[in-house]
Amino acid sequence: MCHLCKADVVSITNALEKYQDLDPTFTGTRECKFLSDLASAIDEEDIAKFTDDSWKTTMLLRVKEKLKAKELEEDDLT
Repeated sequence: MCHLCKADVVSITNALEKYQDLDPTFTGTRECKFLSDLASAIDEEDIAKFTDDSWKTTMLLRVKEKLKAKELEEDDLT
């Protein structure tokens, strides 16, 4: 996900290949397809691809919510 934030397609592709080399079963997983699809959307600069799959949208929103919650926890000094 960090590579996706940098929007560097080469970095994303290299990372995915590395993870697939480390664990050959990763290639067939939904998570691998998810990351590959996001990388493709970045490469094609296609914003709509980020929301064309409800599962992807749900996963990205969950990450966003967790990050917001963590940020609020860190801001709370009590």
